[in-house]
Amino acid sequence: MADPEKPLTADEIAKLEIKNDETVSKKYDRQIRLWGLHGQERLHNAHICLLGAGPVGTETIKNLVLPGIGKFSVIDGEKVTNRDLGNNFFVEVSSVGKSRAEETGRLLHELNGFVEKGGFIDQDPNHLVNNNDEFVRDYDVIIANNLPDATLVKLGEQCSKWNKKLVVIKTNGLLGLVRLFANEHRVLESKPDGEKWDLRIQTPWPELQAYIDSFDLDSMLADLQKFSPEFTHVPFTVLLSKLITQWKATHDGKCPETEEDKQAFLQSIISLGKSYSISDNFREAKNYKYLTWVPYEIPYETQEIFDDEKCNNINEKSSKFWLLARAVRDFYQNEGNGHLPLAGNLPDITAKPDAYTTMQRIFREKAEKDWQSVKSHLQTLLKSVNKSPDDIRDEDIAFFCKHTSVMKVFRFSPVQNEYDSTKINKEAIEWWDENGKWYLAFRAAGRFQAEHGRLPGDRNDDPQADFENLKKVAVQLQEELELDVEEVGLDDYLKEFCRFGGCQIHNTCAFVGGVASQEVIKLVTKQWHPVDNTYIYNGITGTSAFFAV
Repeated sequence: MADPEKPLTADEIAKLEIKNDETVSKKYDRQIRLWGLHGQERLHNAHICLLGAGPVGTETIKNLVLPGIGKFSVIDGEKVTNRDLGNNFFVEVSSVGKSRAEETGRLLHELNGFVEKGGFIDQDPNHLVNNNDEFVRDYDVIIANNLPDATLVKLGEQCSKWNKKLVVIKTNGLLGLVRLFANEHRVLESKPDGEKWDLRIQTPWPELQAYIDSFDLDSMLADLQKFSPEFTHVPFTVLLSKLITQWKATHDGKCPETEEDKQAFLQSIISLGKSYSISDNFREAKNYKYLTWVPYEIPYETQEIFDDEKCNNINEKSSKFWLLARAVRDFYQNEGNGHLPLAGNLPDITAKPDAYTTMQRIFREKAEKDWQSVKSHLQTLLKSVNKSPDDIRDEDIAFFCKHTSVMKVFRFSPVQNEYDSTKINKEAIEWWDENGKWYLAFRAAGRFQAEHGRLPGDRNDDPQADFENLKKVAVQLQEELELDVEEVGLDDYLKEFCRFGGCQIHNTCAFVGGVASQEVIKLVTKQWHPVDNTYIYNGITGTSAFFAV
């Protein structure tokens, strides 16, 4: 991974298979600080397919071309019209009458010459999906832009069959929808907002305990009278470790449990510091005091992975992720004594430089020892499935072990299940919420389109003329979902859908395209948690919602 404090080296740039080092450094350096060189390489190796070159589709691809997606293709059977000129930035006046796929593809490619041109295919996506079950094999992620429900069902089946990722995007007036699908999406770098530090204050290993014991606080306090700063620079982890050891010695080996105990422990920190308890290291000790009584537990996402059938049943088809997960589980159940491999990271700590660097060394050595133990388990697993014990590199093992506390596996419900009222996750639809009602309106509009070949209000002088027919399919949908039609109260939302008439407003398309491209980047780089699985954007009130339908 690139050092976040340094620009890319020539060797790192060369790994991107791009020749112009100076231009690449300027173009990609800042984002590589965000998702790392390995994340940039995943982007560079990805091929994205856009089905439908309408404005929300081109806005999505724009936001992938700029950060350096490897290759993109556009499939669209429409010709550019004057209507496109009003809402699509990636056509121009001279484009009118020409292939929308070719024109948008050409102008999108101009944004970044390092991106490879895929196919700009003048073909109706609906016809392609319904007549070629294997076309998705050529791509890593398929973006379906405002396609009919029946086409999405077919496309979802194809993506499921060939293990491809699908991003469905829809906009109508001031409303937008993004829906994700992948059979299995594994995230190792979730990058949580608040990092949870594994400092082992309650259970130090021998080398860490020896380091803690090397601090003679009484002598340091005496020296402080001679203006020595040692006492006020003792790492807070050392202070807490010493205090919790003393506490356990007088409380039958138990940590603070009651609120009264916790207040008493806080007072022990203040008493130890005496008049220096306001110094930074004692302030940190007071802030992190909870680490002395909160028991060590692995995250439930990690436990779910350990309990997964793919982790239990390792075979010759097991992916690298599941082999590593099983090896970590074996470590956790044996040498780890109920602990995951140590990540080896430390927070900012008030300490003298030599004390901090010593602690860093101790943590890094322990982290290396742990991943070496995981490697031993991994080699045993690899041999058991007739694979070379060196199939997985040391750096990959170390990297995996460093992130075991934040990893997660997503299995999205199939798109086709969403359009089957017997299989959809009905409980996830928050129909009482305004954005839940908009989701139901989207679904009703999709059914209307299936019956009439157009969205409600589209190509109709009186948009509200479609209201009764839209309400009819909406009532049917709600009854299938076992919702109380009167209680849901969808009429006003359906009328607004009719008023929108399927119009593509650029502001809405730009926002939804930004959200969709962000989710594509998550899927491709395998970093951050993606939406699970449906996102609704409400441009009327400036709000949004998520539903795992």
